[in-house]
Amino acid sequence: MIRAIVTAVLLPGVAFADDFCTDLTSLARDGTPVIDAKCTKSLGLGGVVSHTCAWGFDYRSEDATEAFEDLLQDVSACAAELALDEPSVSHPDSYDLRQFEMPEAIISVSLKDKAALSETYVFLRTEARNPS
Repeated sequence: MIRAIVTAVLLPGVAFADDFCTDLTSLARDGTPVIDAKCTKSLGLGGVVSHTCAWGFDYRSEDATEAFEDLLQDVSACAAELALDEPSVSHPDSYDLRQFEMPEAIISVSLKDKAALSETYVFLRTEARNPS
């Protein structure tokens, strides 16, 4: 299901890249959802606000991996990837996290297996930067 949405919305091209990049900035700033997703707002330490969108898939499905890779490619057209240390997770499920930097936001894209739920999730998380 999400693969069809991602494929339909995340088509390559200059017009798409500009629109998607604007959508990422709007998600970070205002919580405006992207890709017809339901997104949640979180408040972190120091008052940092982030917005996270999630899509569920069958456990370790090819659709989940493809959606993750497509989303990575699209976000990388808008932002520079940050080098990360290996994430430490406190459970045996698999986890892949990539972070990107835009002038207006930090963008995270992750793929997480949830064995107990028999599901895999793709997450898009944005954190707005305060203007300096």
